[in-house]
Amino acid sequence: MKLIRHLFPYALAVLLFGLTQCDKISQVEHNVTSKAITFDLPAHDAGDYELTQIVNMNFDSLVSQYDLGLVSLTSVRPESATLSIIDTDATPVTFDILDLVEMDLATASMASRKIAWKDPVPHTGLTSIAFDVAGSSELLDFASANAVIVTLKARLNTALTHPIKMKLEVRYHIIAHL
Repeated sequence: MKLIRHLFPYALAVLLFGLTQCDKISQVEHNVTSKAITFDLPAHDAGDYELTQIVNMNFDSLVSQYDLGLVSLTSVRPESATLSIIDTDATPVTFDILDLVEMDLATASMASRKIAWKDPVPHTGLTSIAFDVAGSSELLDFASANAVIVTLKARLNTALTHPIKMKLEVRYHIIAHL
């Protein structure tokens, strides 16, 4: 009986400690890469150029690989973005034909936000560039949107003489509570 009386305060302390720890929320962070978005660029004169594509961000499947759901997300921020030229023409173009390029996101109910850009675009024969990104831009509201309007805006310094494709890949930093 004396043993139980001596152990009771310790058992109670362990029980209370365990119960208070259950109230704490665990936070996890991951980097996820969106499905690549391909833009078809027809031939175009020099000057400003804008391409728009409506996509499903499909964040639910991106976060499900970590056993997370959209409801557990507390933050989605762009971490990096890469734009690549896919040109199978005999005389392929490079980013030398662009002076600047930017990427905006919008939905039917949310205003456009610039999340990535390259200004100036380096004229060194590149076929892939890494954008500067607005890493502090919170995009949680876009993660659950069914239709996101992705817009590429560019300034051509010379005419694009044949059609090409551009592939856009964006990496996001996500934070979720379990």
